[in-house]
Amino acid sequence: MKTLYVLAAAEVIALAVSKIAYIHDAITYTIVGMMIVTFGYLFENLLAGKKNFPHRRKVIVVAIFAVVLLVYWLLKFI
Repeated sequence: MKTLYVLAAAEVIALAVSKIAYIHDAITYTIVGMMIVTFGYLFENLLAGKKNFPHRRKVIVVAIFAVVLLVYWLLKFI
């Protein structure tokens, strides 16, 4: 689990650096895609103990989609 936290932090830093350095948008999209997977694993692991939460994965997918849209909006991709 610690590895996922380190990976998530590294991806957020990489996203910030790519925007500051004006790196090509394809690299930024790739970083955001990696972040989606990493945060999906994090959320799944955090909610795995909640067995009585039947729609756990649906909530995770919707939450990640919302976060990605927010990030794209803040970075002025959309």
